[in-house]
Amino acid sequence: MTLGPDERELLWVRSQIVVASAAAGIAPPIAPVSTDFRDLDALRTSTEALARLGFVGRACIHPAQVAVVNDVFTPGEEVVAEARDVLAAMAAAGSGIALDSRGRMLDEAVARQARLVLARAGR
Repeated sequence: MTLGPDERELLWVRSQIVVASAAAGIAPPIAPVSTDFRDLDALRTSTEALARLGFVGRACIHPAQVAVVNDVFTPGEEVVAEARDVLAAMAAAGSGIALDSRGRMLDEAVARQARLVLARAGR
């Protein structure tokens, strides 16, 4: 396998790791290192993609990478507020589903993601 700049060749296997972790009931996985520790823009782009796939952190091989990885995986105030709103709506609904302030359906999968966000934010 020859990897391209976006490493899309690894998408299937990385997705399988996230799915297998969820199916096993274990914590979401930590993403692999980026060996190009000088290209912090590429690190941010790939780390954001890995976060969207369901990874919840990333291993670093150089101190310069830590700030970027922490920035990507530390939920901002807006994300934290949205997670709180999701959980409040679910609690107020008193059943397995609810609607958020934008009219989108919420269920246990969305609530579980909101709880993970709050845990990562330390709240």
